[in-house]
Amino acid sequence: MKLWKLRARYYAYRRRLWIRWIGLYSSVMLWRHAPMLPDPDARIVLSVRYSVHFLGGKEGWVVKRKLSPQDHLAWLFDSDRLLQRLTFFSTILLPSLLTQDLPMLRGRRELVVYVSEGLPPSHLKALEATLAPCDWARIVPVPVGAMEYPDVGPDEPHAHLRIDDDDALSRDFLSRLSAYVRPAFHGHIITHPNGYFAGFDDAGNLLLRQFQIPMIAMGFTYIVAPGTKFRSVYEVGPHFDAYRSAPTIIADKRPAYVRTVHPGQSMYPQTKFSGDPATTLQDVQRYIEFNPDALRPQG
Repeated sequence: MKLWKLRARYYAYRRRLWIRWIGLYSSVMLWRHAPMLPDPDARIVLSVRYSVHFLGGKEGWVVKRKLSPQDHLAWLFDSDRLLQRLTFFSTILLPSLLTQDLPMLRGRRELVVYVSEGLPPSHLKALEATLAPCDWARIVPVPVGAMEYPDVGPDEPHAHLRIDDDDALSRDFLSRLSAYVRPAFHGHIITHPNGYFAGFDDAGNLLLRQFQIPMIAMGFTYIVAPGTKFRSVYEVGPHFDAYRSAPTIIADKRPAYVRTVHPGQSMYPQTKFSGDPATTLQDVQRYIEFNPDALRPQG
C-alpha cells in the first residue's frame, strides 16, 4: 500500500478517536451546565465571505491551487457568478435569518458580510440594496489578497459564527447558540453536525439527504471573550480539524442547516451526493426556511 494511503488511513483513524472523545466531553459539559436555555441578551456575530480574494489560511484552496492570482480574481468577480451569488444570498441565506426564533437585532445579533475591495461597483450596489432594510447587517471591505479578516466582534463576550452565502440556518439556530455565550464555554468551538444537503441532479430532480458531519463549516462557531486564545472564528484555523486548536462542543442532534450543492461551488465535484427518498422538502421546511428554486438548473 502506498505511503499516502497509509497516512490517510491513520489520519482518519485519529480523527475518529478525537470526535469520539469530543462527544464524551460535550455530553459531560452539557450535563454540568444544563439547562441550556436561550439568552435573548447574548451577543452573536454571523459572518459571510462574499466574493473575497483572500490569501491567508487555506480558504478557497481548491480554486487557488488551480488558478493564477489573475485568473482567480477574474473568476471571483465574473458578472454571471456574482449575479448567482446574490440570488443565493437573497433567496436562501437571508430568508433563514429573517425567520429566526431569536430575531436578528442591531447590537445583539448582527450579520457581517465581507467583500473584496475590488468587487465591481454595480454588484456592490446591488448587495447594499439587498441589505438596506436590515439595520443589523453591514458590509466590511477586505483588501484584495488579504492575509487576515478584519476583527468585527465587540469587546464583550460573543459567539462568532461563519456561514456561506448559499446555505441556510434552522429557525432555532440562534436561540440554541445563544445558550453557549456564558463563561463556561468561553474559548470553545461549537459545531452543529446535523443538517441537510440539497441540490438538483442533471435531470432537474431535487435531491435531499440528512447528514451528520462533526466540524462541518456551516454554523461553525467560536465563543470569543476577553482573554480567549482567538478573536475570530477564522483565526481558529480550518474547520475540519479545528478541535486541535480549542476545546470543542458537539451540539445536539436537531437539524441546524441546509448545505446547498451546485456547480457554482469550487468543491462541487467532491460534494456531489445522492438523494434520499425518505427525506422530503416538507421535512426540511419543518425546521428551516428554505426554498430550493434558486438552485434549479436553468435551461
